[in-house]
Amino acid sequence: MDDTKQKETVRGYEIKQIAPCKDNRGFILAENQNARSPYVTMQYIQDMNDRRKYLLERYYLDEYNAKKDFITRTVEHQYGFDAERSKTYRYYATEQKMAYNTYPRENGEPLGMIAFSECAPVEYGRFTAWGYIDYEKPLPDNLINDYGLRAAPDNPDLRSAAQARGNTFVQGYEILRSVLFEDNRGIALGSNPTAPDPYVTWQFNEDKNGKRDYYWGNYVSSIEKATSRYEFRIADYHELNGVSEKDAYKYYSTQRPVDISTFPKTENGPVRFENFDKREDVEQGQFKAWGYLVYDAPLAAKQIYDYELRPAPDNFDYVIAKNKQGQTSPKPISEQLAEAAKLVERGESIKTDKKQNRDER
Repeated sequence: MDDTKQKETVRGYEIKQIAPCKDNRGFILAENQNARSPYVTMQYIQDMNDRRKYLLERYYLDEYNAKKDFITRTVEHQYGFDAERSKTYRYYATEQKMAYNTYPRENGEPLGMIAFSECAPVEYGRFTAWGYIDYEKPLPDNLINDYGLRAAPDNPDLRSAAQARGNTFVQGYEILRSVLFEDNRGIALGSNPTAPDPYVTWQFNEDKNGKRDYYWGNYVSSIEKATSRYEFRIADYHELNGVSEKDAYKYYSTQRPVDISTFPKTENGPVRFENFDKREDVEQGQFKAWGYLVYDAPLAAKQIYDYELRPAPDNFDYVIAKNKQGQTSPKPISEQLAEAAKLVERGESIKTDKKQNRDER
C-alpha cells in the first residue's frame, strides 16, 4: 500500500492511500474534512487505459475506523479471492482470536492462515471474523462446530452443493433467501461476491412446474442494505395484495406481544411480524396468541422454547414431522378438558378419538 504523492480526488474526497490488487482492482482511503463523514474507503476497477471506476464506498466519522476498514478490505481481497481459492477450503474464526490451539489439525495441517488484529467484516460484510484458515480438504461438521468456525460461502464443496440444488443461480447471483406467497409470486435475495454490487433482491413468479422467473432487481453494495430491502419488499407485498406466505415459517407469540427482545433474530428473519389488538384465538381456536412472526427458514427447537413461541400447524417442518410420526400431535390437556366440558353442557357425547382434518382448520 503506497501513499499517493499527487492530490487526486474522487467525489470531492482527496485520496490519501491506494492499495492496488492483483486483478486490476484495488482500494483507496480518502479524506474530506468539509464533508459530514470526513473519511471514505472505496473499491475501484481499473481498465486497460488505467481509468478507474469507483464503487462500494463506506463512509466514516473518524480516521481510525476508516484505516481499519481500508486495511481489512485490502487484505480480504488480496488473500481471499485469488485463483488458488478454487482449490482450497477456507474457514473463518468467528468466535475467538486466532491462536495455536484455536483451529483444528485433525484433518491435516492448514495450507495457510491470516489473523486479523481485530474482529472485522469478511465476505463482503456477511459476517465478522478474527481471521481465517485454509485447508486442502473440507473440515467435517463436528470440527467446524467444536472450534467455532464458519465455512466460506465460496468453498468448493458448498459451491457444488449450491449448484446441485438446481435453479439456485440467477444471472450469476446465488439465491440465499426467498419467500413464496399464495399467489405464486415471491421475493428473493441473491449474492455474487465478484459483482460490482454483490447483493440483489428480486420479485419472481413461479409456474405450475416450480420454475421461477425473476424480475425487478434492486442491486446494493452490502448485505445489511439487501436484507433491509428484502424484508421491506416482503412486508409491502403482503400488505398491498393481502396474501400470506406459502413456504415460510410462522411462529405465534403466545405469552406476550411481539416487541424488542421477545423473539430470536436470525439470518433468516423474521422477515415480518404482526401484533394483534389483544390476545386472541388463532388457528381455528386451537390456542391463543398476541401476534406472530414469519421466518423464511425454521427456528431451532431451543429458540422456540426460549422465547415461548408456538409453530403454526402448517409449517413445512412441522407437517413433515407429523407425517413421519403417522399422527397429529394432541392438543394440550387443558384445551381437551375445556372442550369436553362444553360438550357435556350441550349434552353431547365426548369422542375420545377425535381427529382434525387439516383442510378443515
